[in-house]
Amino acid sequence: MAYPLRSLTIFYGLEIPLNQTGLLVLLSIFLYSTYMVIQWRKNESLFISKNNLTPKPCLEFFSNSRINFLIFPVLLTFLFVFISLVTSLAKIDTNNTLLIYLLVVFLTLILSLSNKYILNKITAQSHNIIIAFLFIVLTLDRFLIALAITLISTFIIFWYHRIYVEKFASNYFNKIRYDKT
Repeated sequence: MAYPLRSLTIFYGLEIPLNQTGLLVLLSIFLYSTYMVIQWRKNESLFISKNNLTPKPCLEFFSNSRINFLIFPVLLTFLFVFISLVTSLAKIDTNNTLLIYLLVVFLTLILSLSNKYILNKITAQSHNIIIAFLFIVLTLDRFLIALAITLISTFIIFWYHRIYVEKFASNYFNKIRYDKT
């Protein structure tokens, strides 16, 4: 938990006021770093267990298959707080905020049920997504900008943690970094 707690010290060091937006930023940082730590420790614990290496604290907890039931609620909580942050910064009205929430929930369901091949195919078309995002930014419509930020961020988070982190972890843990027991 050192990484999430260290991320919280940004507020102390930068002297950011703790109003509604500050609290949403603080919660977003905390939840995202917690999500990243859980993902990494899961991959690390599975590698240590599989290769009979020197155990680390909480190895049984993170290598258990039930850890996936902890990861997804943390991700959903992060997305909820992040959407609240983006819509409050863009000053989006309630009806449009609900529409953004519904679209992100729909995208989350699609991305969580799709396989990695589909995510890679979408990533291959990311140049088109970036062009569309630039067009949306040029329209200067706050709703479209908030919608684009939340949808693209949701996709990036799913791609990053379902594909990139697993590839990086498999490369990282295939190198000799741990002592055998």
